[in-house]
Amino acid sequence: MKSGKGLNQIRTVLPLEYRYNTRLAGALTGGTILLIGILFFGSGPFVLVLFLLALAGIAVGLFGLIADARGFIHSIGKRLVVTDEQIQEVDEKGQMRWQVRSEDILSVHVISNRPVFPLGMANRWCAEVWSLELQSGRILRVPVWLLPDRGRRFKQRLDAFLERRDFRPA
Repeated sequence: MKSGKGLNQIRTVLPLEYRYNTRLAGALTGGTILLIGILFFGSGPFVLVLFLLALAGIAVGLFGLIADARGFIHSIGKRLVVTDEQIQEVDEKGQMRWQVRSEDILSVHVISNRPVFPLGMANRWCAEVWSLELQSGRILRVPVWLLPDRGRRFKQRLDAFLERRDFRPA
């Protein structure tokens, strides 16, 4: 067998997937379910501990809901798929919600909302949302703060994606 030097190799670019973080939504849901369970079936010595655990879950989830309610609610069960040609948002059923090519983007606006956790907890984690304004007039919101690693790798990938048209976030 020959080595790969003389052979034509096919290069396929694998899409990168970024799943939105649903831990805050899970904490809110879990705390609410636990609280309802305590109200209906609560008795015994551990009710106070379970009640405090339920309140903590609800409080943590509410921090995310208050920081960016629209991004918090609409990102549950969705993921971003980024290739060299386009960005897509896909729901939990595998259906594409939207797709955009780099040529379709007019501008990118970074909106940094209020901190997710109060009093400077979690290293000033802010609810950062990127608004993609398209040539068709449509505006797409990407809640970057809910992406893995607070969207650092996505930001780098989006910057490389936009470099073709030289539009970078302001």
